[in-house]
Parts: sequence; C-alpha cells; structure tokens
Amino acid sequence: MSGGIQDVRAEDVAINSKSGVRIKTGVGRGGFVKDMYVKGFTMHTMKWPFWMMGNYGSHLDDNWDPNAIPVI
Repeated sequence: MSGGIQDVRAEDVAINSKSGVRIKTGVGRGGFVKDMYVKGFTMHTMKWPFWMMGNYGSHLDDNWDPNAIPVI
C-alpha cells in the first residue's frame, strides 16, 4: 500500500485555477486522506472547488495490488 496524507492545514489561500483542492488516489494504491482543515480560501474561475478522485488510473509497476482500496 502507498502512504497517505494527514494533518493538512491550509489557510488564507487565493487560487485562480480550474480545480482548487485536488486529491488523487487509485485502486491498487491503497493509502488514506484524513484530518484536512481548510479555511479562508478565495477561489476564482473554479470548475471544481474540491475534487477528490478515487480512481486515478496510473500505476508505477505491474506488482500493484488491485485489492488495496484508498480511504478518503
């Protein structure tokens, strides 16, 4: 299983992009995302303010575990 991210804090951020906060993982990678805190975001031109994707399809090698399900 891959690692994960936790205890992420973002405050007073200005973003001018298609996606604001984007988190990607995929089946076979496992991993986790937990304890995120966001406050005071200013977002312009957003299509997806928060985009969490659990089926990001790339794998580094052929030995990935198809049963490793990410926890978001």
